[in-house]
Amino acid sequence: MCGINNKLYLQAISFPEESTISSTSEIIHRIGFRNLSSIKSMFLCDLQDPYLSSDPWLPSTLQTLEVRSSKILVSLQLQPNLSSLWKLRIMNCSKLTNVVGLQNLNSLEELVITNCPELRFSQSDHLPSSLHTLRVTDCKSLRFLPQLHQSMSAFQMLKLSNCSRHANLCGPSDVGDCPEYVPSLDKQLRLSCLSSNLQNVHISHCGKLSALAGLQYLISLERLEIKRCPRLQINPDEFLPCRPQHVEITDCPRLRGWCKKYQLRYTQVLFLLHPRSFC
Repeated sequence: MCGINNKLYLQAISFPEESTISSTSEIIHRIGFRNLSSIKSMFLCDLQDPYLSSDPWLPSTLQTLEVRSSKILVSLQLQPNLSSLWKLRIMNCSKLTNVVGLQNLNSLEELVITNCPELRFSQSDHLPSSLHTLRVTDCKSLRFLPQLHQSMSAFQMLKLSNCSRHANLCGPSDVGDCPEYVPSLDKQLRLSCLSSNLQNVHISHCGKLSALAGLQYLISLERLEIKRCPRLQINPDEFLPCRPQHVEITDCPRLRGWCKKYQLRYTQVLFLLHPRSFC
């Protein structure tokens, strides 16, 4: 453990087998770190407890929280005390299956989840309206993202890469009835239920994703990248309300005709199919 420039680093924390560690406050208490009022950033690395809760002992002034490289962590509980948190990163947690309480983070602007292969969200989970950026990569068990809704007026960037290994669920059947929408990575992803302020969309290596809808609602779109989604199709009637500054459609053979109709550049790279395209 060390504290540098208002940042707190905790790594490889473990206790005797007979100890029961139920919360972050108990971890902090046991290692004897008392003055947390000045801590703005916290990095938790290689924690040796399966359950982590951000109970009220953590400072309400915390702005950045990163949880990474844990082979033990199963559940992350986020409580309303993190009222100032604006950046949350969860990385390389091989057994993490659920993150609960994202809706409690009323100041959250950036959520990054990377390489959590067992992570799943339920259809009742939803994101705070303050969210600006959502990046989810290498989370192969994801069947749904947390609920996205049109009141997320700050939402500007969506990046999904190498997600979903299942193919048996989809989102709501009626786009008109989705003030809150549970995006499915198995079949159809509907962008019509997202904020019209969305500027950047990046989707790649989502092998089970078969349909993308609602592009015509994205009046602020500046960048569209879709790569190596071999089953993905877009209805020929779907159009871009204005041509983004950057469009890159690569190795999505079922989008070739759509790109041709709307005079968008399509690139087919000659390569041996990588297993990631279908896993």
